[in-house]
Amino acid sequence: MKRILLLFFALGFIACLAQAQTTPQIYSRWSGRVLICSDTLNIFKSYQWYVDSISPTGIDLTQEKPTHFGPINGATSQYYTKGGAGMYGYYYVVATLANGTSLTSDTVAFHVSYTLSKVSVAPNPVSKNSTVSIKTTSSDIQLAKIQIFTMSGVMVRQYTTSDISAAVEAPSVVGCYMVRIQLEDGSTSIQKLFVK
Repeated sequence: MKRILLLFFALGFIACLAQAQTTPQIYSRWSGRVLICSDTLNIFKSYQWYVDSISPTGIDLTQEKPTHFGPINGATSQYYTKGGAGMYGYYYVVATLANGTSLTSDTVAFHVSYTLSKVSVAPNPVSKNSTVSIKTTSSDIQLAKIQIFTMSGVMVRQYTTSDISAAVEAPSVVGCYMVRIQLEDGSTSIQKLFVK
């Protein structure tokens, strides 16, 4: 009886593993500069990358499901990189098997920027409802949007500033948060904030 149960679990595990390996998975490498479609079994013969055409200069973490996707011209390899500007927006990839079956990955959001100068968030960790200082060394701030999100993507605070330094109120609940700073030109930085 034990052998039959062990065989049953082993077959179920193998079936789950085979299913998971045929679903395209997207990974980010080299600090978000390259998106990779995982193909550990070398089963995919072609690729096509897609991006949400509505958000080419940033992502909206409050948006539930982007719907305006279009294929990226020339993005037909296992790897995709946008170049020096960094990755902004929602992406997915369609990978095709040798038999012509197309499989679609989950949609992922990327918000990597290489144009926004260093940003500091202090103190970090901070006590709940205390003041947090957000500073950047960028000299071209005309209008910056500062947003604080829970790790599940719910926005809890939003501020707008035209100074290189801003004092904002920390969330009132203990936990880990994301502080997103976006300049008017679309360059973005994400920092973690710990509230104790």
